[in-house]
Amino acid sequence: MDISAVSLRDGVLLIASLFAVYFVFQVLRLKKMTAARKRSAALSRDESEQATSVAFNEPFGAAARSKVRDDEASAAPAESTQRRFEEQMQRFGMESEFQRMQQELIGMRRELATLREDLDRLNAARSVSPLYSEAMSLAERGHDAAGIAGRCGISIAEAELVAALARNRGEFRDIEETEDMYGRQEPTDDQRAA
Repeated sequence: MDISAVSLRDGVLLIASLFAVYFVFQVLRLKKMTAARKRSAALSRDESEQATSVAFNEPFGAAARSKVRDDEASAAPAESTQRRFEEQMQRFGMESEFQRMQQELIGMRRELATLREDLDRLNAARSVSPLYSEAMSLAERGHDAAGIAGRCGISIAEAELVAALARNRGEFRDIEETEDMYGRQEPTDDQRAA
């Protein structure tokens, strides 16, 4: 047989067939192992049942009975240990889930606070007419009442009122920021008089 006559296709088919034969042998080996396990489990079950029945039927089987009880007693701690381990794993899973939910709740509270601030800003902006909104921004920047009145087309009395409101709003913000930084403080005499 000439090796040069073997094509790539033939080589691939040869490798695939070798793999198939190997796979069949592995499946057969697995079936044998499974059958052997089933047989050994059945035999050990039959032997333990026979030993138990013989031990309890014998007139002098007290030692055998105590041995079976000892085996059962040693199996009980193993089962309780298994049960405790499962409970701990379940508790750990619940604790991690609880922590994840707490983090998610904190994030949602932050988002809610941001949305509330946005809503408050929108409500405040909607309640003020654009004319007075511009006058308020000028007053916050420090313009005098005459300049605000001339620029916005409102009377000087209205401009003075807007300027006073802007001053009070600025003082109120300063007080809030101070309270946020240092906690709640008692108002000063000037603040009580105002």
